Amino acid sequence: DDGRPRDEEFFRAFVRAAFGKRRKVMSNSIKDLGIDPHALPAAFAEVMRLRPEQLSIPELVALSDALQPYRLPSPASQPERAP
Repeated sequence: DDGRPRDEEFFRAFVRAAFGKRRKVMSNSIKDLGIDPHALPAAFAEVMRLRPEQLSIPELVALSDALQPYRLPSPASQPERAP
């Protein structure tokens, strides 16, 4: 592990969502990424109550990597359905 996020594009989006609005806790921030905080395992509960500025950069990287599998696919990435 070199301390870099597995998916740098997702990490950038994660940081923008986390720090984009003042005084937002992580559970509210990740909604902007298409992640339902209520669908996360209980292990995420404590960190979801924190504000992003309370986390170190390595913690943000680790959280980004851990949350990425819970991201819902965007509509643009969905195959078109035949009429």
